[in-house]
Amino acid sequence: PILVAAGDRFILRHPSPSITLGGGEVLDPHPRRRYRRNDATAVVRLETLAQGSPDEVVLQSLEREPLLSEQELIAASGLDRGIAAVAIRQLLENGPMRGLDDRRLLISESAYQQTVADMQLLLGQFHLRFPLRQGMPRSEVRSRLRVGGAGGVRKELPQRAFNDLTLQANQDGMVANEENTVRLLSHTVRYSPAQQQAVDRAIQSYADAPFSPPNEIDTLSLLNGDENLLESLVEREIIVRLPGSVYFRQEDFEVATQKTIALAQSKGAITLADVRDLLDTSRKYAQALLEELDARRVTRRVGDERTLTGVEQ
Repeated sequence: PILVAAGDRFILRHPSPSITLGGGEVLDPHPRRRYRRNDATAVVRLETLAQGSPDEVVLQSLEREPLLSEQELIAASGLDRGIAAVAIRQLLENGPMRGLDDRRLLISESAYQQTVADMQLLLGQFHLRFPLRQGMPRSEVRSRLRVGGAGGVRKELPQRAFNDLTLQANQDGMVANEENTVRLLSHTVRYSPAQQQAVDRAIQSYADAPFSPPNEIDTLSLLNGDENLLESLVEREIIVRLPGSVYFRQEDFEVATQKTIALAQSKGAITLADVRDLLDTSRKYAQALLEELDARRVTRRVGDERTLTGVEQ
């Protein structure tokens, strides 16, 4: 092994008999593996290193392997650290390169565009399969999405980098980035006349008994057994799913929450029986409501009582 840097020239000689075998210029002092002589990808990379400007060398290195930190990209480029750092800054400022997760990871513009196109394909397939769903769950999108490189590398996006990528794609008008889902901009949930009739029937039943609404089995019966339609109503926040397979209309849940908060503010601590009597409902619904408020950190359970927590108190 010898110590060399990119740009160093070398001569290969055979010592005995003394024969000059060849020579050249060091293009990559830190190759990650051996390459075949006719590897087209390796040839293109070496030609870029031999002829390109620093920003071309850096960009080609990133297109070969995406999602590198700045330090990893500098090492992969084989350039002087200061020269490579300037090239990265210029590429980020001029557009051929993007930063993800507050620039902790870097991605070329071409890889970004291809990744978003792959995401759009995933979303389109999801919408065809589940037309009543508001969007594809973010966790499912991330688990199935990969960022590809020219070197055949395919990487999964870390959570924060994925969040940043979907945010940027949303800002670029390519997808709709929502709290729990991602969807195509063109996708909207549309109910058939029969489905809309079933929804209207179910919601009216909820309105008739706001704090003792139909249970899950009865709700599905009102929706003609359509589980996807029920999930659609939850996703669109028309109804709220509480613990124990209890559902409230969104507006009824908000009213019940405010009533419960007001009671707790006046009494200091409340019991399940207090909420049951307040809402003139059964123990099942009062318990489901309080457990949901506990989960949302509106209330805190202490023995058989609950007190307010956070800003509500």
